[in-house]
Amino acid sequence: MNHKRYFIITIDTEGDNLWAVTDIRQKITSHNAKYLFRFQELCEKYGFVPTYLTNFEMASSPAMIELGREGLKRGTLEIGAHEHAWNQPPYYPLMKRPGKRGKPYLSEYPRRIIRQKLEYLTATLEEQFQCSITSHRGGRWCLNGVIVDELERLGYEVDCTCTPGVDWSTFKGWSFGAKGVNWTEYPNDVFLLGYYHNKKKKIKSSIVEVPVSIFDMRKSGYRSWLRPSLT
Repeated sequence: MNHKRYFIITIDTEGDNLWAVTDIRQKITSHNAKYLFRFQELCEKYGFVPTYLTNFEMASSPAMIELGREGLKRGTLEIGAHEHAWNQPPYYPLMKRPGKRGKPYLSEYPRRIIRQKLEYLTATLEEQFQCSITSHRGGRWCLNGVIVDELERLGYEVDCTCTPGVDWSTFKGWSFGAKGVNWTEYPNDVFLLGYYHNKKKKIKSSIVEVPVSIFDMRKSGYRSWLRPSLT
């Protein structure tokens, strides 16, 4: 019997040492792209079409470009966007703060910089992979009204940043007071981002939100992500 599969597989496709970089002049390598071929073969074996949410440095990786272009020709994968604001053009210096800080969220930048960063990443991916980019996931699970507006202006149709039931507000950004998004009140189901509420206004958007599959394991008292274990 031929069963239809509705599994949506997303991969944050980013550089090897992205999180260790403390200066934009440091080189971020992409050796891990060579190992994606094995994963892609596994997906194709079972009839799954993964979405590679691709970061800036991976867009210039020869291995990633080969994998993406060939898979797009055969219809066996999708390329989406996954921005990390601190390491992609245009570079914009945020004010230095004392003490230990987290990596900058895209939401910490002025609107014109947010727009330029999303434009640059989108154009880079479309040029390198020769396809339209319509799927997005925010770096550090960050999303707000400005980002949604800019994504819609660029023609994005789907976002998958929401982590239902997870509160990232204890994770610091770079700027004073900057913190992650609190997703605790959002459903573990597909919804329109027009129902995503800011503190002050409702966001009007036709972008479809496909949240990460995260389940409340009531008996054990923790939330379980539907993803490979790192342990």
